[in-house]
Amino acid sequence: MAKYNCDAVMALFGVPIKGTTNTANAKSALLNITVGLEKMGSGLSVCVGITTDIVVAGNLDSSKRMNYSVIGDIVNLSARLESITRLYNASNIVNEASRNDAPNFAYPELDIV
Repeated sequence: MAKYNCDAVMALFGVPIKGTTNTANAKSALLNITVGLEKMGSGLSVCVGITTDIVVAGNLDSSKRMNYSVIGDIVNLSARLESITRLYNASNIVNEASRNDAPNFAYPELDIV
């Protein structure tokens, strides 16, 4: 069983324009990255928290330095889910809304968090 030790990176799907397959695209991207890392034999792993909901998106910072990002409770939840992947030794954890939005994937139930 792999031991997960990850750095934080955020990817956005459906921002600023929501599509109908954003969650499925995020899950597919994760699976493709996982398979690619396994094929490379790099010993690297991914830890991902996937959440689906409405966020505030836009350019943050000042007029001299623009940083397109998102903020909101759901962004914080995603970070929290990512951080507990190590506790469950899982490459990814999704919230219930994400599971419902992309039902064509297998979702083993871990716990109530």
